[in-house]
Amino acid sequence: MAKRYAITPILPKKSKFFIATFREASGARVTRSLQTDSHIEAQKICLSLVELWNAGVRRPDDIPVTMEINSKAHALYFGEKADAGIGGDVSGPAADVETILPSVQRVVDGFPPEMRESIFTIVYQLVTSQREVIRLRESLATSQRDLKREIEARSSIEGSILNRAAQAAARVPSVAVCLAQFKSHIFADTSKHNAKVVFALADKFVASLPSERKSLVDVRIDDIASFIDSHVATSAHGKIAGRRDALRRRIGRFINWAARQFEYPSQMLQVPAVKKGEIRRERGDIVWHSLEEVEAVLAALPDDYWRALVATLAYAGLQLAELIWLRVADVDLDGANQIWVTTVADPDDAKIRHLLKTDHRRRAVNIHTKHLGPRLKTFKDAGLCGEHFFFAMPGAMETRGRKSGGAGERWLESTLSTVLRGHKGGKDQKRRKAKAGLLPAGMNAKSLRRTFGSLLLRSGKSYAEVAAAMGNTADVVAEHYARLKSHETKIDF
Repeated sequence: MAKRYAITPILPKKSKFFIATFREASGARVTRSLQTDSHIEAQKICLSLVELWNAGVRRPDDIPVTMEINSKAHALYFGEKADAGIGGDVSGPAADVETILPSVQRVVDGFPPEMRESIFTIVYQLVTSQREVIRLRESLATSQRDLKREIEARSSIEGSILNRAAQAAARVPSVAVCLAQFKSHIFADTSKHNAKVVFALADKFVASLPSERKSLVDVRIDDIASFIDSHVATSAHGKIAGRRDALRRRIGRFINWAARQFEYPSQMLQVPAVKKGEIRRERGDIVWHSLEEVEAVLAALPDDYWRALVATLAYAGLQLAELIWLRVADVDLDGANQIWVTTVADPDDAKIRHLLKTDHRRRAVNIHTKHLGPRLKTFKDAGLCGEHFFFAMPGAMETRGRKSGGAGERWLESTLSTVLRGHKGGKDQKRRKAKAGLLPAGMNAKSLRRTFGSLLLRSGKSYAEVAAAMGNTADVVAEHYARLKSHETKIDF
């Protein structure tokens, strides 16, 4: 009885050369050596040989479909000249019908002539079927290997995600600590007035969380949605979509900050945004004024300061925030006759900045020589400009110390808006009585800006020209001012 040889690879550590002694598929004793590209590849070949032998594999057909065999190990184990028999002895995946047919023909020639054709047909069908079985097995093995790799890769990714989430949960401090850290961040990142609004909302959100939410990682989408819904429902503000959008953005500053700070996925990514179309429909028709209405209001204003300020809103189309950050150097009344709108830093505190809403907002607006230029010149010649800001807050109005930080001469947007349109008073106004504004009812900074756009359009300017002057895109201008009809009276503006 022939001695059985187990696989005995000799592989020194870190060597690229190895010797394996075994019986190959045909039964012959084999001692082979192989020089590989690396010791890692040599190790893989040895492991494949051992795996084949221990699995009792003697033919290629015996290889389990789940077993991944190195190609060089396959050639070593079965021999490069392995015989291909008939039926179950078809040996390799490379076997082809054309290769096997000569040996089939020799076998058939041993039968009587009257039987050869029938036998050859039967044998040919068997060989063809066997080849198809091998092909299907190979395909199945490939599919199973690909599936196994995909499952392993997916498991690795899921494990990595879960591991990162677990690490984030361990890193993130308690909700109270996060809120305290966010307070320091928001007051350093934006103006004091804006920081107060955002932090107050974050504080209310934290107070609304269930007790089992130990950290912000534990916060669920439902917690955020419920908080927004409750505030929208109890708000006296009539514009629900706009209110929801504002709440989502403000609470998002807290949630997104924590996600960036402690490196975990922000829950705000799954909170649906309010569609812009809903906000625009809720706003209704936009309001603008005729040139005659604006001129009548300007004539009724108390002094040159307010006439220049309101005229800049109506005849230069600046937003209120752009106007209060307008520096003396940004208004050129002698050379280019233009107003420059750009990003501005507070001269007393570089952390406080006026950031433009979009890149389109950075622009130069031509000063109208008839309606705006003379009023700005009168304003400047009277020495009404501030040290840094063109429209500085009048000294008579600075009755209280400014709590927003930065230059004391700069208006707060909310304060100037209240002066222009007045306020209704009431309980939530801290004993403030209702007071009329400088502008008539229905007129405010936004309607004056839209007046600028409507005057330009009605005087024959294109959407692109109006967009460039207002810091918008042509599509936005077309959407907002499409109601202007061609039969309206043209104005020489």
